[in-house]
Amino acid sequence: VRFMADQTELLTAFKAGSIDGFSAYGGIVSQLEEGTYNPYYSNSNAVQVLALNNAVKPFDDVRVRQAVAYAVDADEINELVNYGHAVIVGTPVIPGLAKYCNTETADDYAVDTAKAKTLLEEAGYKDGFSFTVKVPSVYPVHVDSAQVMVNQLAKAGITMNIEQVDWATWLDSVYTNRDYEATIISLDAATAYPAAYMSRYQSDAGNNFINYKSDAFDAKYKEAITSTDEDAQTGLFMEAQQILSDECCSVFIEDISTVRVWAPAFEGCADSPLYA
Repeated sequence: VRFMADQTELLTAFKAGSIDGFSAYGGIVSQLEEGTYNPYYSNSNAVQVLALNNAVKPFDDVRVRQAVAYAVDADEINELVNYGHAVIVGTPVIPGLAKYCNTETADDYAVDTAKAKTLLEEAGYKDGFSFTVKVPSVYPVHVDSAQVMVNQLAKAGITMNIEQVDWATWLDSVYTNRDYEATIISLDAATAYPAAYMSRYQSDAGNNFINYKSDAFDAKYKEAITSTDEDAQTGLFMEAQQILSDECCSVFIEDISTVRVWAPAFEGCADSPLYA
């Protein structure tokens, strides 16, 4: 096992035969010759999100958050960054948890630039606004996604400036101190259960770094986790996810693709149902 941060270095080592496999980003896979490797595509089991700090202007206004959601084209991000292998989502619950994932939310904010502009005007931002997104530089997929979003948001009159930060800085400034306007990150969970993915959105949750506060969600989530009827509980989790979407706490984008590249001698790769 070798630890390499650079994808080009990994690719060179793989071609030379000094490593037998690696986790690759989509663009790297296209540089390999067919027949020289076994690719395994799977979901990352974490939801990529354009997290909007609900406690800072203008994202304290649901109309602004919705405008951003209508301007972001998740399908284009998937095609350009993930080469079409990601799964579009509209909820923090991973699509792999099919029983509990409210897949209908993925269509709640279909791209509509005109609607985005109308919402901004209603919120008092007729001429648009600008904000900075802090992106952890250690994750190229998030950096690349941000670059695609810049052009998408610009069509609605929204200027997004990208600030790349190292992982330690992201953990300190964004996750711990909540000193940011927006960020792009993938959020996972410790267990394969919907509550593990949704608990952070409770108003008083210590890891609620987006500062989302909703009495409606709090009540529905509490009702869900205390329900003793399995079918009823499933429905309540679905309703709670719909509240997150209706109030657009942030922009849920996709469960990004994970690509494992192995030498032809290796077969049968199976990923864990959890991100970590």
